[in-house]
Amino acid sequence: MKNEKQGTAKWLRGIIDECDASGTRSCLDIAEVFGIDCKHEKTCRDCITKMMTVIADRIDAERALPADVEWPRFEDGGLVRIGDELEFEGKTMLVCDVTFYADGWTLWCDREDMSGRLYGSFDERVERPAPKVLDADGVPIKVGDTVYLRSNGREGKVVGFYEDKGETWVGETWVSVSYELGSDRMTVNTEGKALTHERPDS
Repeated sequence: MKNEKQGTAKWLRGIIDECDASGTRSCLDIAEVFGIDCKHEKTCRDCITKMMTVIADRIDAERALPADVEWPRFEDGGLVRIGDELEFEGKTMLVCDVTFYADGWTLWCDREDMSGRLYGSFDERVERPAPKVLDADGVPIKVGDTVYLRSNGREGKVVGFYEDKGETWVGETWVSVSYELGSDRMTVNTEGKALTHERPDS
């Protein structure tokens, strides 16, 4: 195939321009540009499917990173994408751009009152913003906080958050709290409003 190093969009527009200019190119000629011999295809659908595969392969190759370069990832393994929110120096920032270097990457981040650059090596992970969950008194709940159940005063430690994706509480963020039960521990997902940071009167 000609012009392998040419960008996919430019390459496709070149084919379109050639077809418009000549006005006589047959579908056999067009398929040949994609490296397909139409005479060996059973149907036009087979030929078109192969053309689309060639285009998709070129797009993948164009977007692929070198073997020793890794796209930034969140702690859960998910890819960091332009427009994602992340935790940056204690604030929630929006990812605007990414730059790669020989040994790592830089995420260019922004918000209304500040902008900044987050540097990392290829094996480092990026933190997602902590969910904004408030206790019964309106105090933000964070991982590591000691909280108490308002119903019975049981003390627990916040170990994470859980977003309910079920049918009843879709989109609501629950607090994962670890409680001591004798020599064992049990983690329970609880509504923020059922918890307090204030130790209850004994």
